[in-house]
Amino acid sequence: MPDLSPVVETHSVHAHVVQAPIEISLFTIPQCCVALGITRPTLERILREDRTFPRPILIGRRHFLRVLDVKDWIEAKVRAA
Repeated sequence: MPDLSPVVETHSVHAHVVQAPIEISLFTIPQCCVALGITRPTLERILREDRTFPRPILIGRRHFLRVLDVKDWIEAKVRAA
């Protein structure tokens, strides 16, 4: 896992904080459906009925799901089976 702590560069007068790059993989709703092997209506039903399924993130006018959250949900379902 990459180091996510900020990098501090000091100069003679000011301290400047540079954010370390963050790698976050996101699914679009159609990509999530393909990855799970389900249709969009099935995903919409899961979102309505399963409160453990990750909530979509709104960026602009599009909804995304974090890949890691979806993987964690799948692993939890496998453990519970």
